[in-house]
Amino acid sequence: MRKVSLLAALVALFVLGLGGFVPAGAGFSGTTMIVKKVVTGTATAGSTVEVDCGIPLSGDSATLTFDKNGAPDTTNNNAWMKSNGGWILHDDFGNSRSTCDFEETATGGATSTSWTCAFDFTEFNQVGDQQVEPGCDTGGSGTGTGPVSVIYFMDEEVVNQTSTVIFTNTFAAVTTTTTTTTTPTTTTTAPAAVAASPTFTG
Repeated sequence: MRKVSLLAALVALFVLGLGGFVPAGAGFSGTTMIVKKVVTGTATAGSTVEVDCGIPLSGDSATLTFDKNGAPDTTNNNAWMKSNGGWILHDDFGNSRSTCDFEETATGGATSTSWTCAFDFTEFNQVGDQQVEPGCDTGGSGTGTGPVSVIYFMDEEVVNQTSTVIFTNTFAAVTTTTTTTTTPTTTTTAPAAVAASPTFTG
């Protein structure tokens, strides 16, 4: 009985010890990428976003298409999934920092394009001094089609990290031309009556 109790105590200590290395409420441990599209106005064609990642996240590179309403359509990388009106990917950390570029290569004929970039993370270990800090390297917003560069932490630095890149395509309002056809009115005037004088013969 004493051996069983001792074994149970050792197991409990081991489990508690492991628990000390995982922050409570950490959730998904890894990298999450989100790409969305917002369409302002009326579009007549879809659009395309190219994701180009370096090592070790090179397997996350993909071509992501959206329909004319901004909904996710097709991809050449099945690791990306449709979720909440956009594309989402979950991946493990790499053993070194990595950068992904997000660029809209087809706008569907938009008059203008803009973008926003957000980056969130839960720190695990103290992040060492780096010349370039991870996050949205090109800023939080801008105009044009990109590329929008995001630098990701490596596995020993954070519990999880999420990037959200949103492209907004604006289309000019469609001008409707109204043509009014006027039918001419024809007025017919009756000829004036001619009064004839009687002719008398003797």
